[in-house]
Amino acid sequence: MNKRMSYGLIVTLIALLTMGTMVALAGEGDLPPDFSGIVGEWEGEFSIFPGVFEGEFEGDFEFSGDLLSMLNCIPQGFTLPEGITLPEGLDYCAEGESPIDLEDVPEWLVCIPEGFEISLPGGMTLEDITLPEGLGYCAPGESPITLPEGLADKINCVPADIQLPGGRTFDDITLPDGLHVCAEGESPFTFSLPETPPAWLVCIPSDLSALELPFDVEIPDTWDLPTCAEGESPIEVPAEIVDMLVCLPAKVAELPIDLPPEVAGLPICAEGENPFGMEIPDVTMPEGTDWQFTDLDQISANFGINRLASDGYISGVGNNLFGSGEEFTRSQLAVVLSRSENGASFQAPNIDYPAFTDTAVGTYQNNWAAVALNENLMVGYGGGLFGADDPVTTEQILAVCAKVAEKAPQDVGDKWSDKYFELAEKELGIHIEKALAEMELDRDTALQILAACLYSE
Repeated sequence: MNKRMSYGLIVTLIALLTMGTMVALAGEGDLPPDFSGIVGEWEGEFSIFPGVFEGEFEGDFEFSGDLLSMLNCIPQGFTLPEGITLPEGLDYCAEGESPIDLEDVPEWLVCIPEGFEISLPGGMTLEDITLPEGLGYCAPGESPITLPEGLADKINCVPADIQLPGGRTFDDITLPDGLHVCAEGESPFTFSLPETPPAWLVCIPSDLSALELPFDVEIPDTWDLPTCAEGESPIEVPAEIVDMLVCLPAKVAELPIDLPPEVAGLPICAEGENPFGMEIPDVTMPEGTDWQFTDLDQISANFGINRLASDGYISGVGNNLFGSGEEFTRSQLAVVLSRSENGASFQAPNIDYPAFTDTAVGTYQNNWAAVALNENLMVGYGGGLFGADDPVTTEQILAVCAKVAEKAPQDVGDKWSDKYFELAEKELGIHIEKALAEMELDRDTALQILAACLYSE
């Protein structure tokens, strides 16, 4: 899971050049902002954003999207059909006023490459936009990106086939020191495995290349494991997990390894079916809601994830990708909870003290952890620890579910989290076996559960 997460991170790093995490404005051919459900009838010519969305139209119309929260004002030259007025509190921009403030900038973006071009409505350029304090254009030779902590020692090179916007190439930007474009056949990643093997691994597959991993890996000499015999499975599934599995995810069933006989006979999960038999209520999507992620199946099980994205509480990994299957950390959970409480445009303020002993001042982890703690949305592990980069577990997501759904659990059971499993079952219609309390959840499952709690009726 961590390896897949790291691969997604490098794609995200390069995807910053699309400015997808910075500018969510309509590009050429896209629809204009959502003006609070404006619907009506109109005939004639119209100009929404000159050169971007204009022409002739007759009949019913409805503006859709989710951009209103990003606008300070409407650019000059923007016109609405006769009889339609701007939403309350939104007016035309004064001379020199920027219609957009780019606030939600990833911490690894340090500057904007010179000559970078992006299509903005109304003929605007980046010079017309108010940039966040401290963010400007890159100096000669300065790289626009900095690698996140913990990733720099894992990346050898940047895959050459990653597409950059506007026909640009990696020759047009400066990469961070020590990083280059991958040569043909060169792996972008190298991973150092821990000195001891995971408990579920019983032997080493004879041909690691068959796994088609996107990184180079060397098995440490300290791993005292044999090579798998022909037909032997390299993994051992704990008995308590086997008892709860009702099906195998298609991605697991397709792995080029022999599966343990106790799970090999399980059927492949149907579309949207949870392999552990979890029952998570589907969430209703508001009418007219657009699908947000190109890599997320448009099935009812994912409606809640899509609604979280439509409401601006979550974003993907760039380029309209959700990052299905990646891990979901406690820091990411703090962001979602804080925005669901304070609005999609909410930004955690800078906190000049450590919220927890393991969150450093000046980091986004510390800022978001402080918000979640102060608003009683999340607590730490005890001993002053927050575990910002730890994957969220089942019991943790159910504990915050009680808070966001404003439900008071009754003390039951011997373990601290038993009461949250009981509450989820009785009050929210979420059925999960308590034996899965400490299971680390991927993004998909964690957000499906969280959406069911946030949008519970």
